[in-house]
Amino acid sequence: MKLSKVAVIVALSAIVGACSSTDLQQVQGKADYVTEQQLPDLKIAKGLAAPNTRDDYNIPKPSNNNAPIGDDVNVMAPVQVRPLALGSQTSETDGAVDASFDLVDGMGDSIAGFVWGATETVLDRLDIAVDEQQMLKQIRTGRATYISRIADDNQPYFTFVKDASSFPNSSTMNFVIQFDTAAHGRSTEIVISAENFQHHGPQAVADEYVKHNAAATLLNDIISEVNREHQLNLKTRLKNGLDVERGFNADGEPAYIIDSDFDSAWSVLEPALNQSGFVVSDLNRETGVYYTDYAEPDSGFLSFGSDDYADYGIAEGEYEFRMIEQGTRVSVTVWYNDKVVDSAWINKVFQGLSTAIKAQSKM
Repeated sequence: MKLSKVAVIVALSAIVGACSSTDLQQVQGKADYVTEQQLPDLKIAKGLAAPNTRDDYNIPKPSNNNAPIGDDVNVMAPVQVRPLALGSQTSETDGAVDASFDLVDGMGDSIAGFVWGATETVLDRLDIAVDEQQMLKQIRTGRATYISRIADDNQPYFTFVKDASSFPNSSTMNFVIQFDTAAHGRSTEIVISAENFQHHGPQAVADEYVKHNAAATLLNDIISEVNREHQLNLKTRLKNGLDVERGFNADGEPAYIIDSDFDSAWSVLEPALNQSGFVVSDLNRETGVYYTDYAEPDSGFLSFGSDDYADYGIAEGEYEFRMIEQGTRVSVTVWYNDKVVDSAWINKVFQGLSTAIKAQSKM
């Protein structure tokens, strides 16, 4: 009984070992079709008519003698573009290697500049030179060396290398990276193509397949860098707290400008208002309004013991703080007695409110 179990374990180990040594890039089974020859034409005896025939089953001749056939054909699916960054997507129509990016909070004011900077970072990291560039429009690269191989875990991977001397098969090419930014400036698209392709090594390859994979690998690296820099910006901002400045809303009225998306600013503003002496009595999330009551410190009006905020020198009473998205930031307009407060009021409260917003956003 024990011997039977041992035999089963040994057999399973052999099967697993055989599977793990399989090259996932190659077709499994025989490629007998490679050596098949076209049968000779049927010889018709004298006095008989030849039947109607079609050439549907004729064996075609290879259109490119250097193209891979049989065991040399790479059967792996092509590399797919992975839009991992927030606000990114891909169409890949007609085989194009492309991705578009929307401007989201944490990317600054220019999506084109943000993606362009990430592209330069990736090219520098991969040691791919920039031969020509039109700022925010196009980059033409120097030669890049690309390989595909099976890793130790039996999974294929594709990457760029600086020195291909230790790899039996490699490909070199140049890239053209096109940037197309929408007129409104809130989205940009990248399209990458490979040109001047050369393969080095004994194994034949399908040129278009490798060119697509190389372009998609480069684009995935750029998308990952966009995501990394975006997440780093958000992390840094959370660590340092939200910045607030004095400015104007879209209608030209005095307002506070919070460097944040609406959701983050909304969640922070309520405790910041309470900390600043504007006690929130009601709110409307859909319209972005906080209704507050303000009293001078220790005035007795809505006062509960000692107050931690300064005397702003403003009128006591009911104030509305109205929030609205303004590009990638949020404007906060203050209303009192059905009128927008002036710049002087904004200046008086600025220090106390901006300090409270920064403190609350760090929590």
